[in-house]
Amino acid sequence: MWLLLMVIFNGPMEIKEVVILEHLSNRSDCVKRVNEAVRIGLPPDTNMGCLEVKNVSKISGGKNV
Repeated sequence: MWLLLMVIFNGPMEIKEVVILEHLSNRSDCVKRVNEAVRIGLPPDTNMGCLEVKNVSKISGGKNV
């Protein structure tokens, strides 16, 4: 599973928030979504990226992934 993340910065090298925008089944789909967001234009003080999650046995709380 791959997570599409938006990192919101508070200042130089200081992270304010990390938001999971979407979960995807493979890396290439996640990279495509990042590239789409970059083309459209990211909000100020943000960055996008993909994070691979392996060996998840149980997820509790929040929305179902």
